Amino acid sequence: MTDLILVTGAGGNIGGPLVSRLVAMGLEIRILSRDPADKSSAAGTVQVIQGDLDRRDTLDRALDGVTRLFALSPGPDVPLQDANLLSAAERARVRQVVLLSSLGAELGGIGGGSQHLPGEVLLRESGLPWTILHPSEFMTNTTWWADSIAAASAIFVPSGTGRVALIDPTDIAEVAAHVLTTPQQDDGKIYRLTGPEPMTTADIAAHLTDILGRSIRHIDIPAAEFSAQLLKSGLPPPLVDLQLKYYAAVKAGTADVVTSDVEQLLSRPATGYRTWLEQHAALFR
Repeated sequence: MTDLILVTGAGGNIGGPLVSRLVAMGLEIRILSRDPADKSSAAGTVQVIQGDLDRRDTLDRALDGVTRLFALSPGPDVPLQDANLLSAAERARVRQVVLLSSLGAELGGIGGGSQHLPGEVLLRESGLPWTILHPSEFMTNTTWWADSIAAASAIFVPSGTGRVALIDPTDIAEVAAHVLTTPQQDDGKIYRLTGPEPMTTADIAAHLTDILGRSIRHIDIPAAEFSAQLLKSGLPPPLVDLQLKYYAAVKAGTADVVTSDVEQLLSRPATGYRTWLEQHAALFR
């Protein structure tokens, strides 16, 4: 039986590179899209099928004939989307599920990690063969600071001197491709995916200073001020709360975790932040 891999979240910075890598490996791929005319993430012989993770009734057709599933729920209601997708995967008797979760899910549910916990429980109890990926904060998330870097040459977050080993989303995609093509080796495993170096926000600012050629500072603003800024920007209060909890955990040292899982799985070191930044400096200019 030929494998058919369904990738959800194929338009994002993990799903997109994952689809490209799987296509390059000559595998049969299907992607889920709310818009049946959407070909933005498709390449080669990729199938595009209409479906909505928020609507359980749209997913059985998307899973029909699928043997392997990369499950990425973009939210905002991650628990609902995970539940809908995993329920459809059970009905389709998928032979492998690779679930993208978060390192925060095992660190007291910090930040968005709490949203992934219900899906992990459902998957473990489903009886389906599974592998769970626990990545740390993405390097791409530092682009959220681009406006303040441009306007004030500063990063305003309440992270103190806490450290995080940021990960390149492309590394996550490469790990996912590896796991999807070596299911016997990875069944029932949780991989903790981090970058190679724990960094304070001041360390990140120093890299930006070197690459951009001008001084960039980290200003450790109070949490209340940070909250007010996020609310003013239009971020919904529940997401503001997640951000506050995340940075409180960073400041307390809870997120200071470095693993070798990426290197062990890919037989190469995880991408460092400076290397990533050199490739994406235009995003901050």
